Amino acid sequence: MPADEHVDEPTSDQARPIPPRYWWLKRILLAAGVLILTLAVLRWWWGWEAERRLEAKIAEYRAAGQPVTFEDFQFPPIPDDENAALLLRKAAAAIVVPADSPVGIDDVCDELSAVADWAEDVGRLLEVNASALQLAREARSRVHADWQVQMSSPVIRVLLPDLGPQRNLAKLLSAGALYQHHCGNDVAAVETLRDALSQGQRVDQMRGFLISHFVAVAIDGFVANAIEEVAPILQVAPRGDGTEVNRGAARREQVAALTAELLDDEPPREDWCWAMFAERLLMLDSLDFVTRGRMGLSALAGTGIGGSVGRLKVIARPMFQLDVASSLDYYTAIAEAGASDSYPAARAIMPPAPQPYSGIERTAHILSLLLLQTGDRALAINYHSMATRRLAATALAIRLYELDHGRRPRTLNPLVPQYLPVLPTDPFAPDGRPVGYFPSAPKPIVYSVGPDGNDDGGEYALRESGAVDWDAKDLPFFLDGDRPRQADPRLATQPAATQAVDDQSDKIDHGRQTDESQTADDQP
Repeated sequence: MPADEHVDEPTSDQARPIPPRYWWLKRILLAAGVLILTLAVLRWWWGWEAERRLEAKIAEYRAAGQPVTFEDFQFPPIPDDENAALLLRKAAAAIVVPADSPVGIDDVCDELSAVADWAEDVGRLLEVNASALQLAREARSRVHADWQVQMSSPVIRVLLPDLGPQRNLAKLLSAGALYQHHCGNDVAAVETLRDALSQGQRVDQMRGFLISHFVAVAIDGFVANAIEEVAPILQVAPRGDGTEVNRGAARREQVAALTAELLDDEPPREDWCWAMFAERLLMLDSLDFVTRGRMGLSALAGTGIGGSVGRLKVIARPMFQLDVASSLDYYTAIAEAGASDSYPAARAIMPPAPQPYSGIERTAHILSLLLLQTGDRALAINYHSMATRRLAATALAIRLYELDHGRRPRTLNPLVPQYLPVLPTDPFAPDGRPVGYFPSAPKPIVYSVGPDGNDDGGEYALRESGAVDWDAKDLPFFLDGDRPRQADPRLATQPAATQAVDDQSDKIDHGRQTDESQTADDQP
């Protein structure tokens, strides 16, 4: 090579090897593909597992003979001439309140003194509603009720137009019983109370809805309130015919029938279970409705809640399914608990109520947050109704004893078996004791220990409104009809008082009447 020939030397940049183009992009795409495949597999497994768990729950309920689907809530039609619901619906529709009437049904359905103060106006109110009262009487002879409510999806939007009118009819019946008693017609008063109690049972046959069960509970409450007013001076014909002495006196078989109906716990227990199974169906139906895009979570809740979750509802279906599966177990447990003999027994098998969620848990449990009804309060209301019915039945038995012996029994023991088949147990007591009894208190009562399970010796508390607070202390039923009704700061807590000193022979042990306390003149 000639000496003057120049050869260019490679620069440092030119000396570097050239890498494969976009190697980093290829790796990212490969990693993304692996991640997507992994997520797809996980989503498939998650959906399979959630579906498996939910189907296993449904199969378990079916195996137990429990209603699960819409088909299980479709009942055979009842012929019109056997259907009590048609008569009760017609009775409620027939109710009128004259425009010039100074009193309404609400004013006089609970208190005898209100009926006495407005006797003429109440009589006119009942006269114009005689057809409604007669239809309710006819309905009592029909043991089945088909309210013709079709369970359909979405369950949450099914309308129940009969519940409000039936409440109104129950108030009219209670007012009618109080007025008839005020007029000395106790034979009619007891029959009207039986009409109202029967009406409540027929409303409870609107199976598929928890609210219908609680309307039936409210109707039972109207009946118990009226009995508390009527029982203290209820007139009952003596043994034998006796109608020649007082044609307005109730017959003994009437009072015995009313007492037996109050003590019959089986229909309310069965209807409670159906109500809980219906709440279970509501959860299943809402799951299907939301995840298939037929309703948003915001529409389900009636608020703007859950919008961001709603946009991902197809992907998040397994999350909803697992949430619903746990809710189904909760409602099943509530149904079983409500069939227990007592509130303490029910609480012993009740799972704890779902606790408030925070953070991501709120999203994972969004359906149960929107729809789940916690069971403890509902159970307490259910057993409160049972306790009140038993107290009312006991009060009627005490009144019959009083008419036969000229005084109330010193204990409840003499009521068995002539006036009661057995002593009613207190459904709130943890030890299965009978209901409590204080005949010599300033305000004589029979009582239940109430939801706290503690026997406070018949002591009860009042709310600010003046009504008895059944959440605090004991639950009383006033044998003289003198229930506190007006707010009075001097009556913050009212003890039923211990028995009088000269009445120690009763020997009441925490509300339980002992056989040793029964004196010769206490024998039936």
